[in-house]
Amino acid sequence: MLVLAFDTSTPAVTVAVASVDPASGGVSTLAAAVEIAANHHGELLAPLIETVLAAAGVVGELGLPALVHIPRRAVVGAR
Repeated sequence: MLVLAFDTSTPAVTVAVASVDPASGGVSTLAAAVEIAANHHGELLAPLIETVLAAAGVVGELGLPALVHIPRRAVVGAR
């Protein structure tokens, strides 16, 4: 299953696409991007999503099976 995750709760806009194996719970990040630009989240979120989807090779799919928001504190390695 593919998951699109994004965070706009800080000055950074963070977007990632991950592959999740529901059986094992394993997660593999396919692509991610971070842009620091306080007060410009509205302008940056959609283009970053497009960029990350292209980098993950899922451009052209009709949709992702899951769309979730993961709090920054839950992301491994987040500062």
